[in-house]
Amino acid sequence: MKSKIKSIVDVVTESGLELAVIDIPELVMKNISSAFIDDENGVALMDLRYTGSTMNISKADSMYLTRRINTQLDPNVMQSADWEMLKDRLVLEIQRSLDYYESQMGKSPINKIILMPRQHDSEAMASSLNQLLTASVSVLDLAAFLDSEEILTTEEQQIYMPVIGATLRGIKKVVRTEKDVEEAA
Repeated sequence: MKSKIKSIVDVVTESGLELAVIDIPELVMKNISSAFIDDENGVALMDLRYTGSTMNISKADSMYLTRRINTQLDPNVMQSADWEMLKDRLVLEIQRSLDYYESQMGKSPINKIILMPRQHDSEAMASSLNQLLTASVSVLDLAAFLDSEEILTTEEQQIYMPVIGATLRGIKKVVRTEKDVEEAA
C-alpha cells in the first residue's frame, strides 16, 4: 500500500501539481457530512457499493462511529435473486450500528439515514430500506450543492464522491437548515 501511495504522489509531483491532502474513504464521507448535512441531532451517512458499504454516524460535526459493512451491493442488486437476503443482512447491520451508537455511547437515537448516490437505484434503495428501518432514509444529491454548469448524474456523483469529499476538508457547513437538507436529500 505504501508503494502505491508513493507512486501516486510521484505522478502528482512530476505533473507540476502540489499535493494538498491524501484522505481515506471514511474521512471523505465525514467531509461531505460536515459540509452539506445538518447533523445537530445525529445522522448516519452511508455509501453502499459492490466493494462493501461504509456507515458513518456523526452528531454536531463530530464523527462517533464509522463502520465497514461487508455487504456487497452491485449496481443491479435490487433486481438480483439475492436481493431479499442481502437487504435483510444490510438492515440488520445498519440496526446493529444504530443500536451500538445509542446504547454504548449513550446517545439519542438516530432518526435520519442519508445514502450517498448510487449509479441508478438510489431512490429505490432508499425506499426499500425506509420500509424496514425506523429512521427515515433519503438520498443526498451532491449536485444540488455544487456550483457547476455541468449537471452530475447520480452515477457520476458516486464515481466522483471521493474527490468531492477530499476537496471539502476544512470547509464549513454549506447547509444549516433542515429544509435545505431535505430539498437536497
